[in-house]
Amino acid sequence: MEKIIELFYQISKLNRCSLHKEEFLNYIQHFAKLHGYNCLIDEYSNVLCKKSENSKICLQSHYDMVCVNENLVEVLNDGDKLYAKESTLGADNGIGVAYMLYFMTQNRDFEFLFTSDEEIGLIGANHINFSLNSTYLINLDSEEEGDIFVGCAGGAEIYAKQKIQKIKNDDKYFYEIETIGFKGGHSGIDIDKGILNAIKESAKFIKNNQLNIIEFNGGERINSIPVSVKMVVSTNQKIDNIHEHFTIKQIEAIDFKLNNSLIDFINSFSNGVKSYNRTLDCVKSSINLSKINIDNDYINIALYARSLEKKELENMIFETKSLLEVLNFELFEIHSSLPWEFKESHLSTIALNQSKLLFKNPKLKVIHAGLECGILSNKFKNMEIISIGPNIFYPHSLSEYVEIKSIYKTFKFLKNLVDVAIPPQKYNGLKK
Repeated sequence: MEKIIELFYQISKLNRCSLHKEEFLNYIQHFAKLHGYNCLIDEYSNVLCKKSENSKICLQSHYDMVCVNENLVEVLNDGDKLYAKESTLGADNGIGVAYMLYFMTQNRDFEFLFTSDEEIGLIGANHINFSLNSTYLINLDSEEEGDIFVGCAGGAEIYAKQKIQKIKNDDKYFYEIETIGFKGGHSGIDIDKGILNAIKESAKFIKNNQLNIIEFNGGERINSIPVSVKMVVSTNQKIDNIHEHFTIKQIEAIDFKLNNSLIDFINSFSNGVKSYNRTLDCVKSSINLSKINIDNDYINIALYARSLEKKELENMIFETKSLLEVLNFELFEIHSSLPWEFKESHLSTIALNQSKLLFKNPKLKVIHAGLECGILSNKFKNMEIISIGPNIFYPHSLSEYVEIKSIYKTFKFLKNLVDVAIPPQKYNGLKK
């Protein structure tokens, strides 16, 4: 099984940053030809490799990775874990890709689906243009060994804007205020952890101190709980400059201020968990106020709603749209994806039974975040789908690492699972 890590080293030498596809496409076509597979590539650079039309199992991973700098990935191995020198590692989802490549070296008659640009909006999966013959699809993009993911939230990115109204400013004191000490987190997975939203806290601070806004810019990404907000405000009373979450600096006077519609919206908006599924022990529905900025005479707002159920997602979109319209915001864009709704299947039952042979207390789980499985389950409605993977820590960061022991143990689980689901002796010419 050392070959799996060798294959991961190989693909780590390629530029797999999102939107950079050429090196991997060249690699996989050569690799597939070497091992007797035919590859199809669609216009979004998704790749489907297979030997025949008789495949019953499809293995799927995305081949792009989050890059936080331009450094090439230099994989380091300390005997217990793989990590990278001054870059993200790309174990998300490179280990899944390496598993698939290994099965290709073993001549398995599977469908191997490599999807593009997952990390920047599930783009490849959203536009996939292949038909699949398999009965089962195993996604290899989870990060908790032993557990089997069988459902995920659908999501809606909601964007709105409002033309700013400048008012003559006769206030006496002017301040630049920036947030400090906010923790942040993923707006799906971490939404129930009591993490303060810096945009919400900033609006509360403005309201409580009777401040007027001149500038307001906050938030980092559509799918994260905001950490940073930078504001310019005015008032007729001096502000105490000692606060736990704000740095305050007095500045020169500015001749205009904005009306309070933005602050009214932020303070009236109910952010966070909307409902909880006690049976699955998971957040059912939530919404996050992700980003706000003032640019080109417009206030721009971005929100992210999530739900495990299609109907609740639609209700949140409707309620948010209605609130924005009452406050004279123009809704100009919504991007939505359907949830992967939980249901037990033959594949999930087999997977849980096999996992119990190797791991302690494995569970069937759903995740309050978006997975490619959500899109694929709605494209291929008759296919049974699960998601598994090894222990990967701090993905998308310079601290990312994957446990070597978990790579091997998860592969053993995967091999046992596919062998039980479709016994290998059914295939002609298989190399065990």
